[in-house]
Amino acid sequence: MFSRKQSLIHVDFILGIFQPHVRHLLVLATPVDIVILGLSYTNLQTGSGVLNDSMCGGMQLLPDPLYSLPTDNTYLLTITSTDNGRIFLAGKDGCLYEVAYQAEAGWFSQRCRKINHSKSSLSFLVPSLLQFTFSEDDPIVQIAVDNSRNILYTRSEKGVIQVYDLGHDGQGMNRVASVSQNSIVSAAGNIARTIDRSVFKPIVQIAVIENSESLDCQLLAVTHAGVRLYFSTCPFRQPLARPNSLILVHVRLPPGFSASSTVEKPSKVHKALYSKGILLMAASENEDNDILWCVNHDTFPFQKPMMETQMTTRVDGHSWALSAIDDLKVDKIITPLNKDHIPITDSPVVVQQHMLPPKKFVLLSAQGSLMFHKLRPVDQLRHLLVSNVGGDGEEIERFFKLHQEDQACATCLILACSTAACDREVSAWATRAFFRYGGEAQMRFPTALPTPSNVGPILGSPVYSSSPVPSGSPYPNPSFLGTPSQGVHPPAMSTPVCTVGNPAAPPAPSMSCMTGPEIVYSGKHNGICIYFSRIMGNIWDASLVVERVFKSGNREITAIESSVPSQLLESVLQELKGLQEFLDRNSQFAGGPLGNPSTTAKVQQRLIGFMRPENGNTQQMQQELQRKFHEAQLSEKVSLQAIQQLVRKSYQALALWRLLCEHQFTVIVGELQKEFQEQLKITTFKDLVIRDKELTGALIASLINCYIRDNAAVDGISLHLQDICPLLYSTDDAVCSKANELLQRSRQVQNKVEKEKMLRESLKEYQKISNQVDLSNVCAQYRQVRFYEGVVELSLTAAEKKDPQGLGLHFYKHGEPEEDIVGLQAFQERLNSYKCITDTLQELVNQSKAAPQSPSVPKKPGPPVLSSDPNMLSNEEAGHHFEQMLKLSQRSKDELFSIALYNWLIQADLADKLLQVKDIF
Repeated sequence: MFSRKQSLIHVDFILGIFQPHVRHLLVLATPVDIVILGLSYTNLQTGSGVLNDSMCGGMQLLPDPLYSLPTDNTYLLTITSTDNGRIFLAGKDGCLYEVAYQAEAGWFSQRCRKINHSKSSLSFLVPSLLQFTFSEDDPIVQIAVDNSRNILYTRSEKGVIQVYDLGHDGQGMNRVASVSQNSIVSAAGNIARTIDRSVFKPIVQIAVIENSESLDCQLLAVTHAGVRLYFSTCPFRQPLARPNSLILVHVRLPPGFSASSTVEKPSKVHKALYSKGILLMAASENEDNDILWCVNHDTFPFQKPMMETQMTTRVDGHSWALSAIDDLKVDKIITPLNKDHIPITDSPVVVQQHMLPPKKFVLLSAQGSLMFHKLRPVDQLRHLLVSNVGGDGEEIERFFKLHQEDQACATCLILACSTAACDREVSAWATRAFFRYGGEAQMRFPTALPTPSNVGPILGSPVYSSSPVPSGSPYPNPSFLGTPSQGVHPPAMSTPVCTVGNPAAPPAPSMSCMTGPEIVYSGKHNGICIYFSRIMGNIWDASLVVERVFKSGNREITAIESSVPSQLLESVLQELKGLQEFLDRNSQFAGGPLGNPSTTAKVQQRLIGFMRPENGNTQQMQQELQRKFHEAQLSEKVSLQAIQQLVRKSYQALALWRLLCEHQFTVIVGELQKEFQEQLKITTFKDLVIRDKELTGALIASLINCYIRDNAAVDGISLHLQDICPLLYSTDDAVCSKANELLQRSRQVQNKVEKEKMLRESLKEYQKISNQVDLSNVCAQYRQVRFYEGVVELSLTAAEKKDPQGLGLHFYKHGEPEEDIVGLQAFQERLNSYKCITDTLQELVNQSKAAPQSPSVPKKPGPPVLSSDPNMLSNEEAGHHFEQMLKLSQRSKDELFSIALYNWLIQADLADKLLQVKDIF
């Protein structure tokens, strides 16, 4: 394949775009050739195409190269690929090359060729001697690709950064900007005028900032002194605009540059890596060792002013390369109902730390490879709890103060709610810390004078630039301080705030906003709300279902599917279950069972801004303080009870939804009435939890009907429903399901004795919940199977249960007074139940008097075709059932029903039947 004398210059993996067995392309460059090899894995499941699959099977190189082409005496320094398979190479001659390849050669194109994007297509007209004389090589040492925006950047040895637009589809190539190192240093110096310009060069690394992290900043450059330079390629607030320039918009200094800082400054940085807000820098301490710096702000995303953490560690040997290991990414549930509310940028690490593992990095040096884990706040808290062997300690208290009570409590709940066996001790310690340092409810009073908004513990004041931006510029004025993230942010210079000590206190509200005492809930209360919202994520406002179109032959079939996959539901339910069990175990925590009782002094601390009189009754003031404090605590307790109920209802609603997904979801939804199917499309999970009891009932009924239709017993699914969602499926619902099953199965039984037995069993079940069943519907089904006894007994039982005190009869006997609202309601309830009996009697009377249908003329020869309904009663059968039903009704001891029956007989012109009735009252 190669001569052994040909040393490899660069190697890179390219995502495979060939047949399924070719998972990746391995691109090798030597001084002579560029060779592309196919890479495959053994023992892999089809459909998983990540590089980490090599851990599950053996890696194999295909024996023959897929492509090979000469370098044409070009020394190649680096190779990079895009997600759609394009291969770019950087030459020592300062040119950017691309290897274009295709399956077969065309009429005017080769199967594989090398394209030079740095030279004009007319450059061949200039003699090579002139090119050599008047040009100076500036080797390209780095290529960075932004796959989220389809932009490519190059950095040369002399610090020149070039921008290439790959087009909306990623298939184009157009150079749009080129900025020299001197221009960058000049722009940075104009922003940070008091900083020595030598720290702004040379640039040792560039890194893309994808649109999932920022909409306005696209590129980051790191200098040898650790200074970060943020660039934008298009005007702010235009996330869909194509790149047209490269403008420096922000300068961020590394630790150690503030006047009062005692932290050592980074120096001699030669390797850097930026990944989703985390910056790693390898700085040469000496010829044999490096210092690895880690700077990030993901621990404090909500702190104002911006805070960053930094740490250093020594590394044996000279660092050759730094790389981040791609981990799982939380999927965003985007549906028609929430698509306009979901930001393009990803949530900070603290928001997703309950779902994502710690980020991993690899450092390669002459001594080998080292793997580092970037600890999340929850990992730091776990370490503190274990090292302090308990839930209290000075370090744990500092953690809560540093992260603020509400954010620290939300982090603490991840450990306290863990159900893993290995976390049992840590969970108990986290629970103790949660109550000890989570604070208590406060009562904030209006202050006499508002606090100045410009006072705060900011270490190292930023230096403002007085140079204005030209009028009409789409970029903001550089005289403002800002940080590069989502939104409009100006070019500015800032030094990270030291994270030792108390964080910046929130500004006090002004007098204009304060009209009276305001209850401020504790960090415990707010932490629970924060953690619950993080668990639910964007599922909360997402549509329940989405419509997908499938092709079946020449037809298009529209199916309704769940918007949330079962795997995500399982993960969310596990977290919700832990939170629910935590709240159930500690339902009394509003009073602070693990904390010390609140003394008068502590109560005074909890009343923010309370104006103490200079001369007055001290005891009266203390009593007032105590009353206000207990008022705040009571309000928080009521709120926590509501949150506990919300968590319980959310868990049960999602558990029901997961059960539906585990069955044939499309079939279950297809069995719903059309109005419920349309309602599903415009309903969110929030609505399902809070208000749509009717919809959940219809979904459960459809699920059970699927079991009944398949002749499967409903006992098992009923028990499971009662177990996972008792608020949505009660014991009475289970009884109703059992009764429905018996009634439906009786239709298929031919044996009269067995059929009557099943119908009587269904009647007994319905009678247990007769005041809750759909009486008219059940009676209609009883009429279809000719179980008229069931119509009478169920209707009379329902009337008795709806009016157990006999208020309806009392209302009737006293002349139906208008002021007796309760009696009127009971009277109407009973009449509605009796109506099911009288309607059935009227139906039988009509059928007994109906003229028999005459046979129709046959349309074709053969046996006669029955044109009438086979279930329709004959005149004699209808009369017989009427007599039986009337006798059964006369046995009732319900006086009001007897009156209703007499009235109906008179209205139905059945006076002869009335004379036969024996009055027992």
